Amino acid sequence: MYQYAYISVATTGLFGTKCTEHREIIDGCARHGYRYAGCLPTNMDAYGGVREIDLIFELEN
Repeated sequence: MYQYAYISVATTGLFGTKCTEHREIIDGCARHGYRYAGCLPTNMDAYGGVREIDLIFELEN
């Protein structure tokens, strides 16, 4: 069984195409034993630009 953690990350830029902190978050979670499982867009603008994503991590129990 896995335990999951979700971390929200905001994007910036004119079309929400820039995300600068995701690599540090992924590396930090890996140091604590979590494995990166994927991401989901959680907030989009009217033109389909992604404004916020959830990074998903798993830890095997």
